[in-house]
Amino acid sequence: NINASSTLNTILNFFNYNSRTLFNIATSRAIIPVINCFSKKDVPSCVQGVIDSANIAMASEKARIAEIRSEIDRIANDFDSCRSNISQKLTEIADGYVKELSSC
Repeated sequence: NINASSTLNTILNFFNYNSRTLFNIATSRAIIPVINCFSKKDVPSCVQGVIDSANIAMASEKARIAEIRSEIDRIANDFDSCRSNISQKLTEIADGYVKELSSC
């Protein structure tokens, strides 16, 4: 059973999420922390820590995006399967009508 509204939401959320994510990570995990590093004694190691943290965050986001992509693929496959089932049923119905008409 396919819920079209939930499918559309999944796809829209994917694109919305994908574009917001990079900006959010850049701001919260990189830009602001790097600025804060300049008040620390050991600026280079602070910046390296920020880079490591941002890399971990990006890996996590990429995994999340991959999950959403596979969900979209699954939904697309469900649609294809459903469409072919409907097509088969319509063919069976049409064949039935043709048989009935030819018996007249």
